[in-house]
Amino acid sequence: MNVACRRIALLVVVLAAARAQAEEADAALGRALAAFGAGEWDKAATLLRIVAPQIKDAAARARAYKTLGLAEIERKRPSDAESAFVKALTADPVVDIDPNEDPPKAVTLFRAVRDRLDGRLVVTATPSGARVSVDGVDQGPAPFEGRAKIGKRRVRVATPDGAFVRELADVVVRVDRVTTLSLKLEARTAFLVVGGGAGAAVFVDGAKLGDTPLARAALMPGRRVVEIRRDGFKPQRFEWTFSPDAEKVVVPELEPLTIEKAVTRATPVTTTRATARRTRTWGIVALGIGIAAVVVGASLYGIPSLPAHSGSRESYENELGSFNTKVDTGLGVLVTGGVLMVSSGVLFALHREAPSGPLR
Repeated sequence: MNVACRRIALLVVVLAAARAQAEEADAALGRALAAFGAGEWDKAATLLRIVAPQIKDAAARARAYKTLGLAEIERKRPSDAESAFVKALTADPVVDIDPNEDPPKAVTLFRAVRDRLDGRLVVTATPSGARVSVDGVDQGPAPFEGRAKIGKRRVRVATPDGAFVRELADVVVRVDRVTTLSLKLEARTAFLVVGGGAGAAVFVDGAKLGDTPLARAALMPGRRVVEIRRDGFKPQRFEWTFSPDAEKVVVPELEPLTIEKAVTRATPVTTTRATARRTRTWGIVALGIGIAAVVVGASLYGIPSLPAHSGSRESYENELGSFNTKVDTGLGVLVTGGVLMVSSGVLFALHREAPSGPLR
């Protein structure tokens, strides 16, 4: 009982002392800030150098050291100011300086100190194959271990196709400390919407996804082959790159296979029959003209023998020239008729090779 009482009494004393010390530190900090506000740089620096290490709260301690650094700048002691800024950033790496309120020399020195301080960042991720970026700069594949500037860093880990990703915007890296992240990446999806009537099947990379109409079906991002099939219709095929969280909409226009085959078959038959009709017509015309030419040529060529030599010599020569002209003309017409009749025979032979069936 006496031991327990002594322990309780000791605890009360310690708490009272700690409270008194905290109250004294708060009072000293108040006096330091008042001296700083009044422009009493020496007094403020002296008080802050004493009270800052006693402050338990890291953010408050960082502000006290930052104020000490500002006082040292005013005292023309940049090396002491630099030391104070290092302690401020070590206590709280996200503490900042106000360029609108604080002296330009202090702002420049504070930022230079912050830029050269760093810590270590270790990142592991599942699934494997992901890459790590810090503040938008690629750092290589996970697992990653390397130096990183202090303060809040934006860390993004994603697979190369963007299907799995995890992003943290406020990763705090501390001075000479190790910040470890073990991340399970979140799956991201793309979406496909297929309209049109019912009855068509939708395939993605050869695997059936569903039937039309298909409303906002989820699939993995990346390059995908989409095919829409329906019995009796020509399938439609698309190759698209699906971005994460994006949506593609398609309304297929399928062409019936039966109509296409009928057109394919009818076209050459129709053309051949038209050609056959023209061949027969020209054969008949050639035959008719050939027969007429043969008749006319025969009549001209079959003229009686040479005229008798009577009368004057001039008269006889004229009759002889007329005779020769008729003979030559008759022979030419007869030969032409024969050629036309042979041509008609060839045309009729071609006509017989045309497809069977009624010609219209």
